Amino acid sequence: MFADDTKYHRAVRNLQDREILQSDLNNITNWCQDWRMDLNKSKCRVLQFTRCLQPTINQYTLVDIPVKPLTCVKDLG
Repeated sequence: MFADDTKYHRAVRNLQDREILQSDLNNITNWCQDWRMDLNKSKCRVLQFTRCLQPTINQYTLVDIPVKPLTCVKDLG
């Protein structure tokens, strides 16, 4: 089974929001492992939207592998 271009989003305004997002990513990873569904971690990326001139850069992981950040992306739907 393949699930291409899955997207997940959450507003992150503080440290607690960041921890909740990481917990959600952990839950997604656990669900994939439970259902023997491979998650291609090398293709996973994080894109941060902000109005801040000097935003805080949050680091997220999937199974202890850092998720690479993007500055732009082409969204095909």
